[in-house]
Amino acid sequence: MLRMILKMLWARKRRYGWLLTELVLVTMIVWVLLDPVAVLFSIESMPNGFDERNLYRVVLADYSPRSPRFRPDEVNPVKARENRWHLLRRVRAYDGVESATFFGNTGPFWQTSYFLRFQKDSLTTDAWVMEIVPGSDYFQTLRFTEADGQTNEQLDRLLQGEPFEQPDRVVLSDAAFPGQSARGLNDTVNQHQVVGTTALVRMRVGGVPMPVTSRLVYPVGRSMLLRVRDGVDEDEFLPAFTEWARNNLQAGNSYVRSVQPFRDFMHEDGDDVRQNLRVRSILAGFFLFFLFMGVTGTFWMQTRSRREEIGILKSFGATRGTIVRSLLAEGFILATLAVAIGCLIYLQYVLKEGLYNPLGNNGNNICTLYSGRFWFEHFKTHFAVVSLITWALLQFVVCLGIWIPARGMSRVTPTEALHEE
Repeated sequence: MLRMILKMLWARKRRYGWLLTELVLVTMIVWVLLDPVAVLFSIESMPNGFDERNLYRVVLADYSPRSPRFRPDEVNPVKARENRWHLLRRVRAYDGVESATFFGNTGPFWQTSYFLRFQKDSLTTDAWVMEIVPGSDYFQTLRFTEADGQTNEQLDRLLQGEPFEQPDRVVLSDAAFPGQSARGLNDTVNQHQVVGTTALVRMRVGGVPMPVTSRLVYPVGRSMLLRVRDGVDEDEFLPAFTEWARNNLQAGNSYVRSVQPFRDFMHEDGDDVRQNLRVRSILAGFFLFFLFMGVTGTFWMQTRSRREEIGILKSFGATRGTIVRSLLAEGFILATLAVAIGCLIYLQYVLKEGLYNPLGNNGNNICTLYSGRFWFEHFKTHFAVVSLITWALLQFVVCLGIWIPARGMSRVTPTEALHEE
């Protein structure tokens, strides 16, 4: 059957030559449109590395010295830290709260985050810093994705004591060094001792999961995080807790300014990234729709023009299924050949200009890309994935343009088909 189909394609080489040229051009256009969209959607589907569900951020503020509620005797740093702990204990005691922690000025989705460098043999990596107050159940509250068999409770226990007593004991992402575990690392260059590991964490909207590390600090941050127990109605919890916090949650000069779902905090600075993805998706969808309508229409008309040929085949005993399958096979071969040629031509361009790379997207990927953790960093894999998606889309469009008219014409009797011709 394959030999017969190839002979039929060769016999119609002039007509199919134009179709092949059209499909080659469509392949290259689809490639240009799909490449960034495929990468950006892949990034958006990546895990955060922690559980943002049932998580809320309590934003703190301090009374101004001009406020009648300002207390000069509470400005002392030691007293201020005691007040922060008092607030945290009160939040933990609120009905429906599972756990709560301090959320310093660096960590997941903080725009002020910075990174530290680690070295293992000849390898180096940069890990974004999370400021953690010892004993504050930081890992349990955020529910980090566990790695290397260590639970979040164990990680919290590893980081106890005064910050200045163990400044070099850190938790580091297990996959900080691609292909190697970071557990037990003793970085003699920067004096870091890795006592625990966790998963990679997304630090920005539109960013890829990154290596993170811990830094022990005193509770001086301007916010806390709380996790609501599973099963608590969040629609009822948030307004009730916010009202209670504003009226009752105060210690020294500190008070609660606002309470927000952590998801809202995550997306505060992600408008540009989301808008970029939205615009690219709309433009790609718009152009692909019209391209595919044109391709589908071309093959629809091409198939309908073969009504007499279908009648002759049926007069020789060909079944409906055989006719439809043979026409689909022609389209499959033609589309496959067109994608192969189109991708080969486009390959010459990307070898010089490169494939789409989200490096530097909002400045949040600089420290982790080019490390080989993600499929779009590998040229061969990246090219193969987008080429496969392009091939699948073209096959769908071509087969759809053939199958619908072929299915109808295969029902016509040989006499009707030949008589109409």
